[in-house]
Amino acid sequence: MKQILLFHITLLCSISANLNAQQEYSGNSVLDCLPRDTASPSTDYLYTCNGKSQACSAFLIFRSQPAYHSVATISHLMSVEPSEIARINRVTATAYFDTNKEANSSYVTQSDDETYFLIANDIYEGLSSCSSLKDENSFSEFEIRSGLQLTVPLRCACPTAEQIGNGTSYLLTYSITWNDSLYDISQRFNASLQSTADANRFSDIDTAIHPFTTILIPLTAEPSISSTNTPIPLPVSPLPPVRLAKSKRPIKGIAVYIGIGVGVGSALVVLLVGFLAWNCYEKKRSRSKGLEGGVIGKKNWVIPKDLLDGIAHVEKELKVFSVEELKESTDNFSSVRKIKGSVYRGIINGEVPVAIKMRSRDVTKEVRILNKINHFNLITLHGFCIAQGNSYLVSEYMEKGSLKDWLSQKRSSRVLSWNQRMQIAMDVANGLHYLHNCIKPAYIHNNIKSSNILLNGKLRAKIANFSRTTARLDEMAPPNEEVPSRHVTGTTGYLAPEYMDTRLVTPMLDVYAFGVLLLELISGRSAAVMQEGNELLLSTQMVSMAERGNLEAEIRIFVGRNKTKYSLFERKPRKQTRHG
Repeated sequence: MKQILLFHITLLCSISANLNAQQEYSGNSVLDCLPRDTASPSTDYLYTCNGKSQACSAFLIFRSQPAYHSVATISHLMSVEPSEIARINRVTATAYFDTNKEANSSYVTQSDDETYFLIANDIYEGLSSCSSLKDENSFSEFEIRSGLQLTVPLRCACPTAEQIGNGTSYLLTYSITWNDSLYDISQRFNASLQSTADANRFSDIDTAIHPFTTILIPLTAEPSISSTNTPIPLPVSPLPPVRLAKSKRPIKGIAVYIGIGVGVGSALVVLLVGFLAWNCYEKKRSRSKGLEGGVIGKKNWVIPKDLLDGIAHVEKELKVFSVEELKESTDNFSSVRKIKGSVYRGIINGEVPVAIKMRSRDVTKEVRILNKINHFNLITLHGFCIAQGNSYLVSEYMEKGSLKDWLSQKRSSRVLSWNQRMQIAMDVANGLHYLHNCIKPAYIHNNIKSSNILLNGKLRAKIANFSRTTARLDEMAPPNEEVPSRHVTGTTGYLAPEYMDTRLVTPMLDVYAFGVLLLELISGRSAAVMQEGNELLLSTQMVSMAERGNLEAEIRIFVGRNKTKYSLFERKPRKQTRHG
């Protein structure tokens, strides 16, 4: 079960549309993330202002999740007064909600994550839409960086004149989850099945409804807490928490970009895998003396005991650093030591270079995973620190930075050769093979992209960033049966299209993303770019090339400036030796 929070919001409308037309259910089209059609407003964007009044009270449902499971954090996320959430849910202003049960809550917005798509469908659970986020903010998906504040419109509506005449006082926005049905939802909120169908303009009460979308529930009175106490049947993997920032504006959030991929690249994957002889191995790597030990400093550190016990019973030792050690190694997190974002270069004991990544969320899951894996093509974790409200991961330092940086370089001296690109591809393939097949439990990385592939001094590749990694199979599921994920994961251009239909987290998500990575390595182009105001996916370009025919000529153009570095097309003729 999961805690559902009710919250109350005052909705203002500046447009008076047809007061008799009720809202239409969007279906899965709300996930398309397309620009708004100003000629004919659609519920794919937001609910329209078609209520009898230009202002009204509305209610929204929010399911508590890690990072947003207290009155304080949810009030920040939704930009609503904590006292109002506490009143509606009959709890104190300091209350925490159990993320394994259901309850109720009030609503407004604020967050710091990665993408418009992720904010709308994961953080806000479908209570906003990707297209409305794009329209309401001045940043394109490719300009958004961590720390920016974004306006987050919410999907809520006022009752029409007809609904008010039938006794409706409020419309409650309900975010659909797995195994929900129109009948069950109506029963829970004491609404008739027909009135719910009419409120969403369903032609049939048996119309299919989909997770990550919303419907409106007509209510005659404020909803009660008891109406939301219903089991959620599917296990939900924790959402990566997001830093909260105070805002003076009522509706805001924070993000970085994402989207939906289009299928292609599998042929390249098969081609490359054909060259590889897979060998499962686990290898002990020697540790620097400066990184051995397990000292725990401050008493106020919240480090789970089972995490420390697990570290103590594995061959690979992790050091628990103090925040003072990390400050000393980075000159108090000086800007000179910053690599990118919240990652700093540190020197431990005056001689060991490390990368220190600062996080504002719990990293115990990531630490547990990194402590289990041991492979040359996966980043090595040396230790961690949890202190002063932040978490820190201390990893091996990769001198050459990310693959994304190398592929975006314009200087010829920084262009990777064909052999180097092939080696990088095989390194990533080996790392994924180890994750998928050589350890138990097997893992799915779930975020393969060029910025998460790091290069050492010899341009050998290692997979990094395991914040979204998940076990391959649910422990309770039968063998070979994958479990749907409630959360949307992935990055624009790398996300397998079938995932949007099935929500199945399988190794094929990594395989598809790896195929896109191969396209980047071959072409030197990004997985997704903006062209004339539209988003263009690299995988889509490849599909178009294949459909046009004359593939060899198309590939020459596709590879562009990099072809002079490759032995991909023509081989130089061998010199003929003359014999006298």
